[in-house]
Amino acid sequence: MRSLGEIGDLEGYIDRTTTILVYCSKGYFQSRNCMRELISATIKQKPAIALIDPDASHGGRSGEEVRSQRREAGGSYAKWGFDAATTPGGQALSDHLVTNEPIEWNRECALPTASTQRPR
Repeated sequence: MRSLGEIGDLEGYIDRTTTILVYCSKGYFQSRNCMRELISATIKQKPAIALIDPDASHGGRSGEEVRSQRREAGGSYAKWGFDAATTPGGQALSDHLVTNEPIEWNRECALPTASTQRPR
């Protein structure tokens, strides 16, 4: 896994990756750079996997909230300086992002009990 070193080369990072994982947080679809990432992946037909976190206390959104934000993303193109004539619309971004089944992140897990813990 590689860290994003230079945000100006965001599209270059998409060129060099095979699949992107999109953490569909509260602000993802409202961020110009996040949308650059998704637009680039859509144009280049790079596989994308949506990670949905239903826990709002951690910045997550329900599946329906994520769907709504994806569709509305195209409405911000003008303020971000994207050319609406050449940039995939919100529905195209949405369709691309859910080509693969979204993954739901659930933080809850079974905690070990005294009877299941290994002796030290």
